[in-house]
Amino acid sequence: MSSRNAEKLHSLDLGVARFTEFSITVILTEWINADFYQLKLRELATAWPVLSTRLDRIRTKLLYSSSSRIHIMWAHKNIATPLATKLPEYAQDDLPLSIDCSHLDEYFKFPAMTTITAPTRITKPAVFRLQVVQFMDAAVLKFTVQHPLCDAKGLYKIVSAYCDLLDGRKIEALNPRTPLELVNEEKLSDDTGDEVEPLMTEQESDSSSYFSKGWGSLVMKGVSQWSRRAVTDPRISKAVLVPLPVMMHWRTVADQLGVRVSRNDLLMAWLYMCSLPKAGKSALNFTFVLNVEQFLNASGDLHNPWCLVPVNNIPEAVLQRVRSAPNQIETLIQLAQCFRNIIEQARSPKFLEQTLKDHADAPVIAPKDFGKSEPNIRVSSWSYIDLYSLKFASGPRPYGDYSNVLTPRWIAGNIDFCPAFVWANLTCDDTIVTWNESRGYWIQGRLHQEIWERIAQSSALVLLHRAGK
Repeated sequence: MSSRNAEKLHSLDLGVARFTEFSITVILTEWINADFYQLKLRELATAWPVLSTRLDRIRTKLLYSSSSRIHIMWAHKNIATPLATKLPEYAQDDLPLSIDCSHLDEYFKFPAMTTITAPTRITKPAVFRLQVVQFMDAAVLKFTVQHPLCDAKGLYKIVSAYCDLLDGRKIEALNPRTPLELVNEEKLSDDTGDEVEPLMTEQESDSSSYFSKGWGSLVMKGVSQWSRRAVTDPRISKAVLVPLPVMMHWRTVADQLGVRVSRNDLLMAWLYMCSLPKAGKSALNFTFVLNVEQFLNASGDLHNPWCLVPVNNIPEAVLQRVRSAPNQIETLIQLAQCFRNIIEQARSPKFLEQTLKDHADAPVIAPKDFGKSEPNIRVSSWSYIDLYSLKFASGPRPYGDYSNVLTPRWIAGNIDFCPAFVWANLTCDDTIVTWNESRGYWIQGRLHQEIWERIAQSSALVLLHRAGK
């Protein structure tokens, strides 16, 4: 393929995001016109040609084509039963606080992946696709993007544009992708804020200590995960809601103690507490996604302005308190303050420069803990995206009837490996996505049953405490 038909990806696109994809799943509890949805997808691909590209086999370039590729972007099937018959938990007006996501995942296995086109779809996947599962009284939409194209904010922009087209509105052209480079050091110093107590030594702030580089290392880690699946407890795919009153109570106590932390700091600290092994076991490997867009010279709409930050060197006194008093809110707030300090330090020029250098120098980057049986928690927060602002027009009804505007019953985020890794029976374990809605904050991921039990027990204890029981 000529160079004019291929676009190279940037260094941050080729980091940890390189071999993953992520999705937004939307449940609509009314009828939709599937033909209308396919037509609007074609319009979206025409307006934004990058969405009809494929990734090359080693996932470093976007491959353009002069012909339409709607067939690789669209999949649809009908289920001739009501939603409540097959997926009763999603048909309720108020969804339960805990949902087994594996039931829904089963409906997105399409025959096209087993036909003669499967090898190309696996090794050179479409960067964006829409899958629709239609029930008699509902529809489930799954918008999936290959992570090297963009982050969650980018996918949200894509879905928002699609909603505009469904509603008959025009969309503007995309801003072209631009190199992701740090802004000048003076602006970095101004934006990083006040000095904080160091939680990383000079050696530990080097992100290369936490990521392995090279194809050989990646393959060995994949083999390690594949081989351990038969001898260890598998991870379980779930989504759990942390009620908003709980989050508000945590913030109220933090304010009373004079501690400046965000809801996201508290949520990550809580997940850390629920995932921390008991005394005597190995330490917890925990990283989180940090958006660094404000520190980059980038004007494109679709890119990956983020990095993974390791949580390390938590003071031993704090860890001991977490293990001895995991259900005390003061302990949670103290740990959340540690997270806030780590975030502030990760925004330092030195850490960001080292991160960009690591991504530019390495052909392949993967977390060193990938493939191990112990928990290796990675958290990606989408709480800055207003997912529930998305509205979907149903499309023209039969016999010329009007089109409804539908509010989703549920919207969920998910991160998975790319099609080739999934085909090799690898799973994106221990990766948590969080997002918020009016009732609280959802967390979704594939975790050990033991961690899910701690999450459930901790949620119950906090709720009982607030009720005065």
